[in-house]
Amino acid sequence: MFRIIKNRNAKRKKVDRSRPAIPIFRGEKERHEKYDISKSSPESDFGRAYYWGLRFIPARNWSLSSSDEGYVSWYIFDIQSALSDMEVQPECPNDPINWLDIIIKFKEKRYDGKAQIIMGDMIDGAKGAVLDEYRAKAKMMGITSMLDFPDSIKQEMIDKLHPDRFDQQVAFRNEKALSYLEHIGTAKVKDMSEWKYSDPSAIAANVIIMLISQDKIDEYTATKAFLSSNTFRRVIAEPKVAQLPPTTILNMYRQEVRNNA
Repeated sequence: MFRIIKNRNAKRKKVDRSRPAIPIFRGEKERHEKYDISKSSPESDFGRAYYWGLRFIPARNWSLSSSDEGYVSWYIFDIQSALSDMEVQPECPNDPINWLDIIIKFKEKRYDGKAQIIMGDMIDGAKGAVLDEYRAKAKMMGITSMLDFPDSIKQEMIDKLHPDRFDQQVAFRNEKALSYLEHIGTAKVKDMSEWKYSDPSAIAANVIIMLISQDKIDEYTATKAFLSSNTFRRVIAEPKVAQLPPTTILNMYRQEVRNNA
């Protein structure tokens, strides 16, 4: 099981379980017992932080980027409580220019915002090469910072970075930010390059929506129940299960619940 380092002196508001519960996923090459922000890379998109994504498959692929086996852990992110916490002040740049400006600020060590949780598009392009290219261009133009580029040049950078609006990442930058994560499960994963089915996160979302509607339960309860189930573990490991209709997977989950009663 993963253990999050928490600030024991930090006060948290009581979580309203009727609020949205966001499942997020993290791929790792080996299992960790704790997260220490000081050991994270300062060169990541949003600086020194630990990162999660909204989809399972990218997390799995990252965990397997240099080995045949890896791990994916999934959590529930209590975003609504985080949004009301002035010590965390989540930042979610939706405009591409604002998104790029934050990337540039971290690259140039200029970020002075107070956000300890930053949620934004993942970069599909070669970030290092693109930023180095345009940093050299700024120098040739006599510009001190890439932040001073006109929007037309910033749009060129965005086009080369290929932000994926369907593949969001969430950076947790301090212990208080990490306290808004609840670990649900961890699984060893293997290469499934031939996977042709929906991302397990999308499958889970469909099942959770049906649970909420049919069982008249809140989003948090439905999300935690399904993501904690063996049925979800089968979805992420067995293509024959992942290709089933969501209604069939929901029935499998209900049978599991009855068997465990």
